[in-house]
Amino acid sequence: MKSFNGDIMVSNITIFGLNNTFAKEVGRFLSDELEMFFADVMELLKFDFINLVEAQNIVGKEYILKQERVKIKTLSSYENTIISCDFRSLNTPDNYANLHNGSVMIYLKLSNESLVEINKTFKDSSDYDLFSDVTINYLESKADIVCDVSGLNVEDSAKKAVTSLMEYYKQKGV
Repeated sequence: MKSFNGDIMVSNITIFGLNNTFAKEVGRFLSDELEMFFADVMELLKFDFINLVEAQNIVGKEYILKQERVKIKTLSSYENTIISCDFRSLNTPDNYANLHNGSVMIYLKLSNESLVEINKTFKDSSDYDLFSDVTINYLESKADIVCDVSGLNVEDSAKKAVTSLMEYYKQKGV
C-alpha cells in the first residue's frame, strides 16, 4: 500500500474503457503520477506467446482465455500496481472477482463523440459496434469509480482519474 498526498491509501487500481489502447495509455501515465507499477494484461499475454493470433490458432481460444485468467489472478495478488485490461475480460466471473477483490476499478467513460475521436488516435482491435447503453451500463456496474473523460487527452484523463480516486477514498472515510 502507498500513501497518496499523505491522506489516502492506494493499493492496486484496475483501469478499463471502451478503447483499450487509450485506457492503457492513461494507466501508464497514472502509474507514473502515483509512482506505481504498471501491467497490461494483453501485453503480458503477447509477450508470453510472441504472436497471440498464431498461438490462438494452434492452442485454441479457450487456452488463451485460461492464460488470461491466470495472468489476471497473478496481477491481482500484486500490490501497488495499475492493471490495464480489455473491458471484455470483465465478462469472465473469475477475472472480475480477482480484479475487483484486489483493486479499485476505474472505468474511463467516453461519450460517443469522444470515442470516435479517440479511435482515430488510439487504434485497437475492439468492436466499436458494442457502444450502446447496455454496454455502458454494464461497464459502469463493474466499476468502483466511473470517470467521465470525454474530450480529455491522456494526461488530463489521468489527472481526472486521480481526482476521482481521491473523492472515492474520501467518501470511504480513508
